[in-house]
Amino acid sequence: MDKESRDKKNSDKLDGIVFTGGLSKRMGSPKALLLYKDKPLYKHVASLLVPFVDKLYFSHKKESCTLPEEEDVIIYDSYIDSGPMGSILTVLKHVQ
Repeated sequence: MDKESRDKKNSDKLDGIVFTGGLSKRMGSPKALLLYKDKPLYKHVASLLVPFVDKLYFSHKKESCTLPEEEDVIIYDSYIDSGPMGSILTVLKHVQ
C-alpha cells in the first residue's frame, strides 16, 4: 500500500457504537438513562463520538430500558444473557 492510499485509509471515519445495555443490578435503574450534565448518559457518550464517526449506533438489550425512537439506529442484542460479549458479537454482525 502506497503512502497516499494509507493516508486516505487512516482518514476514513468509522461507525460508532454506544453500548447502553446491562442489567443495572447494582445501580437499580438503567445506567444509560442516568443524567450527566443535564442529559442522559448515553447521549453524552454519543456526543463525544459524533465528531469521529459517520454513523452512530446504540447497542441495547431490548428488555433493559427504552431508548427514544429518534436515535439513529438501535441494535438489539441477539445473544440473550451473554453479557457484554453477546453485545459485541451482535454489533459485529450489523456493522462493517
